[in-house]
Amino acid sequence: MIHLPPLLAASAVFYGVRWLRRGRVGTEDAARAIWSDAHPGDDVIRCAVSQDGRAALVESDWGMGVIGHNGRMVQRLDTVAVERSADGLTVHVPGDTVPLRLSQTEATDWHQRLSSSRPSIDAV
Repeated sequence: MIHLPPLLAASAVFYGVRWLRRGRVGTEDAARAIWSDAHPGDDVIRCAVSQDGRAALVESDWGMGVIGHNGRMVQRLDTVAVERSADGLTVHVPGDTVPLRLSQTEATDWHQRLSSSRPSIDAV
């Protein structure tokens, strides 16, 4: 049997629960909760969750953002590049590239919404 110090055990439980909670975006309500957790001052206006439930496009009073990596990446879209890919969209954030697997219809819709939302986004 493994014995963990109480603080280490409590941390493992806290982060484990948080990881499980963010395992999937799933629904619009879940996307709103994930976004609000990461950006508590933002008022979420609208969310579009991908068909597989692993990503979401979020429109808030601040602007547009994406939730990816099954809910573990929450990114405002002010300094990113977004491009179409064979599997959907690819979001290039500072220091990372995040592929979002989307249907062709979703990819077209999300790309259009992102392109028209903020001229500073480099949508190709």
